[in-house]
Amino acid sequence: MGHSNVPWNWVLLDALRSRHGEADLSDIYEFIESMGPDFLPSRLFEEDLRWGRRPVYQHTVRSILSDLKQRGLVEWVARGRYRLTDTGKARLREYDQEHDGY
Repeated sequence: MGHSNVPWNWVLLDALRSRHGEADLSDIYEFIESMGPDFLPSRLFEEDLRWGRRPVYQHTVRSILSDLKQRGLVEWVARGRYRLTDTGKARLREYDQEHDGY
């Protein structure tokens, strides 16, 4: 699977895994920024006035984290801090096995 086809869910789960299963939003943003526009469409790095001049991807991250919480893959630890659940870790392992990573 090409990098640009990796679903956001897996990118965020991998971002949490890269921080030993728990990370602040700033850590997640840093992880995504390190991937850069070669991995994600460059339009996602543009600032959007609707969201306080934050890059578009930051709004997407918050939305996806909310979905992952509802699905039981991630839990909220503190303001702006999230942790992989055991279910999230298991799903990430399944994804890795199915797709041999990214």
